[in-house]
Amino acid sequence: MKRRCHWFLVGLAAGSAVGLAWPVTKAAADDWQTPPPTGAQVVAAIKRGADFLQQRQKPGICWEPGRNSITASGYRERGGESALVLEALLYAGQSLHLPELNIFSPQMQAAIKYVASIKTHDTYVASFQANAMALLPPKREYMKVLRRDRRFLAASMSRGGGYSYRWPGANGQAVRPRGEWDNSNTQYGVLGMWACGYAGLHVPLSYWQRVGEHWRRYQYPDGTWGYNGHRHRPPAGSASSRPDSMTPAGLASLFIADEFTHTAAPIQPVADQNIRRGLNWL
Repeated sequence: MKRRCHWFLVGLAAGSAVGLAWPVTKAAADDWQTPPPTGAQVVAAIKRGADFLQQRQKPGICWEPGRNSITASGYRERGGESALVLEALLYAGQSLHLPELNIFSPQMQAAIKYVASIKTHDTYVASFQANAMALLPPKREYMKVLRRDRRFLAASMSRGGGYSYRWPGANGQAVRPRGEWDNSNTQYGVLGMWACGYAGLHVPLSYWQRVGEHWRRYQYPDGTWGYNGHRHRPPAGSASSRPDSMTPAGLASLFIADEFTHTAAPIQPVADQNIRRGLNWL
C-alpha cells in the first residue's frame, strides 16, 4: 500500500478511540464555522508538540513511566510509549526537517537505540515498534527488529485472525489471555504487520486473508464493529454496545487487507460491501 495513505488509515484507526457517534454540541458545531488553520499554524503546532515530547525524554528509559505500564488485562508492558513517541517524532522530522528531529541527532539516536533494543511479547508494543522502525533507513539492525516483530505478529494472531494483549509469556510458555481477543489489539496487530510489509518484508497472502475474514465475520449488521470479541458471528439485527468504538479500526483494517488481497485489477470495479456498510454508518 502506498505510504501516502498511511495517515488516512491510521486516522481511521485513531478515531476508534473517540466517540464518533457522540452528539455534537452547539459549541463544537460553532467551531466548524471558524476559518481553517493556515499552513504556518499547522507547522507551528507540530513543532510545539515535538518540543513538548523531546523535553520529556528521560535518559535511559526515554518516555517510559517509572514503572512498566499495566494493561487492562493486568499485563506489564515496556516500550510502547517510547515507540509511539518515536514514530510521531520521525514523521514530524520527515515533514519539518528540523535539526533536533534529525535521526542522527544525539537525542533521536538515544530514542532509536532504546526502541530498537525492546524485545516484546505485547501486541501494542510490537506494533508501535514496527511502525517506528519502518520509518528508518533499512539498516541491518533495524531490519532485524522488524523481522522479530513480524515473527511475533504472525505467531500471536489467533486462528480466527484476532489478537489479544500478549503471547506467549516472557519465558516462552503459552499464556491463556484473560478474556477473548479484542478489536483494539487486533487493529494494532494489523498495523504492525502492515509496517513490516511496507519495509519490504514478506507477509504471506494467507495473513491478509485472515485479517479480512476476521473483520468481515465480526462486523455487526448495521456496519459497525464493537470492542469485545465474540465466539460467534454477531446475530442479525444486533448492534454493538459502543458501535462507534471500533468501526474506524475495522474500516482501516479492511482497506489494508483489500490492498494486499485484491491485487488483480477487475474489469469492472467491485465495491467491498463490508467497507461500504461501515462508511455509510459513519
